[in-house]
Amino acid sequence: NVPALDILNTILSLDSELELAYTLKYDYERINSKSTLENIEDKLDRYIEDLTIFNIKEFNPVKKALKGWRQEIINSFDTIGKRRISNGPIESINSRIKLIKYSSTGYGNFERFRKRVLYSLNDSSTIKA
Repeated sequence: NVPALDILNTILSLDSELELAYTLKYDYERINSKSTLENIEDKLDRYIEDLTIFNIKEFNPVKKALKGWRQEIINSFDTIGKRRISNGPIESINSRIKLIKYSSTGYGNFERFRKRVLYSLNDSSTIKA
C-alpha cells in the first residue's frame, strides 16, 4: 500500500499550479484555525494579496468573497472566553424549524406549531425535527 501522503505528493508534482492551489488552500485553513483577533487583519490581507499575485482563476471567487466579507471574517475572530463567536448554532435552529414546517405540510394552528418547535428544540426531547 502506498501511503496517502505519497499519493498526494505524486498528484501535486504533476502540475505546479495544482501544487500552488493546494498550498493556498492549506494556508487559508491554517490562517482560519491559528489566527487571533489581534493578527487576523494582517494575515487575511496578506492572503488576499497572495491570491492576487498568484492569480489562479479558480480562486477569483474566493478572493472576491474574502474581500466582500473581510470585516465579517475579522469579526468572527472575536472570542468569548476561549471560543470564537459564531452564528452557527442559530443557523442550526433555523434549519430545524424550517424542517419541522416543511415536514408537517403546514400547521393550521400557530400555537400548535410553536409548541412543536419549542418541544423539539428542547435538549431533553427525543424528537429533533
